[in-house]
Amino acid sequence: MLNHGISSAGHRFEGAYFNLLIPTWAVNVARIVKQTCGAISFSIAPYFRRFGFYRILVASSIGMMIIKGTAVILNNFVTPFIQSCVNILYGTSATAESALLQQELSSKQRATMGSIVSLFGGILSAVICWGVGIVADLSSVYFAVIMLICSNLFISAGYYWMLKKYK
Repeated sequence: MLNHGISSAGHRFEGAYFNLLIPTWAVNVARIVKQTCGAISFSIAPYFRRFGFYRILVASSIGMMIIKGTAVILNNFVTPFIQSCVNILYGTSATAESALLQQELSSKQRATMGSIVSLFGGILSAVICWGVGIVADLSSVYFAVIMLICSNLFISAGYYWMLKKYK
């Protein structure tokens, strides 16, 4: 839920960050690249089943963090396009996460958990967006984006540590 809220806030905030680096019309091109990469990722996700869903989830998350971190460190006009390529791993990650939940939870539990995660993830996303906006106003948009990436990294690392420990 926390990871969902941070990721959602990051997705909403990246347009503001992209506007600092490229012209407004190019932000839309970067978004098209991002959505195209996501579509490709969902179409190739079934081919990775043989590696196991846990491995796919961990590898995809690490890959996404590396791509995001590299893009933000560069902080120039190619950053939005590099960061848009993160979605090439999103479909495999989302499919693996869904499959793991399918294996662990019953139908009633999945329905209930989906509703709870959606509700509190949305509320948490709003709170995080507000906090990131304040941080960006007080310091810089660049620092706010780095803060989002780092917090997502720490939450994901804890999540995978717990998943491995209790699996």
